[in-house]
Amino acid sequence: MSDNKKRKLNEALFFVLVFLFMFVFFSVIHPVTLLDADDWTYISFSRAILPSTKFFNPARIFPEVFMSFCGSIAAFVITPVTGQYMKAVTAVMAAAYSLFIAAYALEMVLFLRSRFRIPAIAEYFLSLIFLVFHFMFFRTSPSGNTYLFWSKDATCYFYYNIPILMNCILVMRFMRKNIPDFSSEGEYLRKSLFILLVYFSVFSNLYASIIIAGYLASVLVLRLVKCIREKIPAVRFLKDNAVELLIELLWIVSAVFELCGDRAEAAVIEDSAVGNIGLMLPEALSAFFGSLRSANKILLLFLFAAVFLAVLCLILRRNKKEDDSCRYVSMILECAVSFIVVSVLLILLAAASSARYAGISTNLLAVLFFVFLAAVSSLACAAEHFSSISVFLPFIFCLLVSLTNTSYVTFLDSNDILVDGDRCIEIGEDLIAQFQAAEKEGLTEFDLHVLDTKGGEDSDNWPHTYYMKDRISLTLNKHGLVSEYIECTVCPDESFNEKHGIHCWD
Repeated sequence: MSDNKKRKLNEALFFVLVFLFMFVFFSVIHPVTLLDADDWTYISFSRAILPSTKFFNPARIFPEVFMSFCGSIAAFVITPVTGQYMKAVTAVMAAAYSLFIAAYALEMVLFLRSRFRIPAIAEYFLSLIFLVFHFMFFRTSPSGNTYLFWSKDATCYFYYNIPILMNCILVMRFMRKNIPDFSSEGEYLRKSLFILLVYFSVFSNLYASIIIAGYLASVLVLRLVKCIREKIPAVRFLKDNAVELLIELLWIVSAVFELCGDRAEAAVIEDSAVGNIGLMLPEALSAFFGSLRSANKILLLFLFAAVFLAVLCLILRRNKKEDDSCRYVSMILECAVSFIVVSVLLILLAAASSARYAGISTNLLAVLFFVFLAAVSSLACAAEHFSSISVFLPFIFCLLVSLTNTSYVTFLDSNDILVDGDRCIEIGEDLIAQFQAAEKEGLTEFDLHVLDTKGGEDSDNWPHTYYMKDRISLTLNKHGLVSEYIECTVCPDESFNEKHGIHCWD
């Protein structure tokens, strides 16, 4: 077997192993399930892939298309075989999310290979260490911890987590210079896939697309400074950075569309988004830095130690690896500037919409990605200069895993009321059974008994809101669980809570 085929086989095996672990995690250990009104809405919602102010979020294209696509796969491919709609949806959503995490991990392997001369085993274990960072960063208690791959409901996994991973993958593609040459002929499939990746990454979610926008802005500024210093003509700068500039322009277009949407208008407290920022900026800053201060101190120490180790190795080998020193410093500078720019964008965006979003673990991955990237690159740099360091990477991986996992249920469940996923599936099956019973009786409208959140008539009764009635009816009809659209009245019911052992509001 040739070295190239062996490498491809190892990459495929690594991808599959990461996918399988994540699939078990998100389908069995902490299942991603349908529960709240948003989940029942967007699992079947569909739209054109062009930005339009007719939609609540004009430029939030990819999540709204992809989540409903996964819902259709579950409803029309898996459910007819298994006969279990709720479990089918959980399996498909877990598989979709796991595919993106596996792609994220593999992209890290390819990034390290493009930047550092280290053994293949080191590349794979550094990528695994990179993944552990995401689980360890907020692991500060024996149980009930959040993590950077976590979200509060199925919708947020598709609307925040997956777009963030897509944008991180795109950044690593740029970092390893795996960008098609659009000035030459050929590579049409590669160019087409790259255009799709860029388009869907930008038109996904502003909390995600600030990653590629912030990174490219940082790179363009650094390149512009270099061009000015070396007196390179402006035309040459524009030509050499045409792809990056076009993506930045595309991001500005997406931001303008979002600014004109109903979601932005609903979030405004003052007369404008700018007024909102002035009012909510202190709260957004507090949320952002408050969350970072709550991080796992052992991991923070490890991240700083990784950078220190790389610097120490460069100092010890400064006479032999001067070009490597410049290469490492340049990459760390890119990560540092990108971290600052994306942090500023995240804080401003949260202040303009909802200040608490600046401190949500999911959104913080947008900035912590660059911290983790710098730390892993530092370990790779050290291993490149002292190959014996690679021998300790499997031990470091196992050590970090042992410091992350606890004797209790370490992490939060993937739903807004923090109950186990099997309970959520039972609740969903109960709702479906009520619709099917109404259809069997020939009813055109009926009372749908749901969770009672004890908020009274003045509350919206989240997660089973009063406005959920039309949404769940449309989804069940579209997915073939009932043959006709049936009107329902949402009725919060304490006995429904007792039936499913829900005591969140007692």
